[in-house]
Amino acid sequence: MVGKSKKKLISSLSLKKYRDKTGLFVAEGTKLVNDLLDAGINEEIILTTDSNVLKSGNREYLVDVVDSREIKQVSFLKTPQKILAVIKKT
Repeated sequence: MVGKSKKKLISSLSLKKYRDKTGLFVAEGTKLVNDLLDAGINEEIILTTDSNVLKSGNREYLVDVVDSREIKQVSFLKTPQKILAVIKKT
C-alpha cells in the first residue's frame, strides 16, 4: 500500500520546481530503473507490482510491492510500467 505522503511526493515530482527543491526524480520502467540502480544511484522509493522485476545484484533494496491500480495512480505514463522508482539526483 502506498501511503498518502508517498503519493503526494511522487505526484509533486511532475513539476520541475519540486524536482529541483527535493533533488529527486521519478524513473519508470524495468530497464531504466535496473540500469540506474546498477550504476549505483541512490533510491528513495521503489514501487513494483512484481518483486522479480528488480535485479538485486550485490545490494538489497527496500521495495514496496503494490497492485497495478496503485502504480497507475502515481504513474506519469499513459500505460504504467511494472516498476516505478524515486531516485536522488547526483
